[in-house]
Amino acid sequence: QMCIRDSHARLAARGDVEIELIEWVSGETPHKEFLEAGHEGMHHLRFVVDNVEEKVAEAEKFGYQQIWYKRFGEGLAASYLEREGDPLILEFFENKQG
Repeated sequence: QMCIRDSHARLAARGDVEIELIEWVSGETPHKEFLEAGHEGMHHLRFVVDNVEEKVAEAEKFGYQQIWYKRFGEGLAASYLEREGDPLILEFFENKQG
C-alpha cells in the first residue's frame, strides 16, 4: 500500500502544465519500487480524467495493470498503472472537488 507521508514532494504549475518532484524517503511505494529496479528520472505521467475507473478499464485494453488505487472521497481518486517492459507509470487523477 502506498504511503504518501513518507515522501517529500514539491509542485510547480503554469497553466495546464504541472510538475511534481517526489523524493522517496521510506515506506512501500511505487516510487521505492521504481528506484529499486534501477530506474531514475521521470516516474509517472499524470492525466486528469473525469472517471478513474473508466480510464483504468480503457488502459487495461492496452496492456496496463493497476498497481495502486485510492478513492479519497466523492469525486477525488487516483490510480497508478504500469505495463510490462515500460518503466513509465501512468497516473489517472480524478478531482471533481476543485
